[in-house]
Amino acid sequence: MMMMDLKRELPWLDEQERARCEKYEEMSDEEVLHLLRVHAARLDHLPAKHEIPDADYYRKRFGPWPRVLEKAGLKPPSPTKLRRQEADRKKRLESRKRAAARKSRNNENE
Repeated sequence: MMMMDLKRELPWLDEQERARCEKYEEMSDEEVLHLLRVHAARLDHLPAKHEIPDADYYRKRFGPWPRVLEKAGLKPPSPTKLRRQEADRKKRLESRKRAAARKSRNNENE
């Protein structure tokens, strides 16, 4: 895993906050997301960014807050994201079918 330059990527963090975030650098994605799930369990509701310590770090590492919550398994993917994933899956399938058909035609011509 590539280490983040916290001073450069999260310049608004003070030294104390930066030191807290550095502990995450040694952890796997799953370990970091587990910490988020623990915080959410303590809150007993879907956490907002302002309720989670070091939320800026989570966002920098995993993307926008809704994606962070999805990756942690705290929130289901949005319908829009699911539609996009399905459309991408269909495009990949069609592309594979076309490639297989071309290969079959090329093998017949040989």
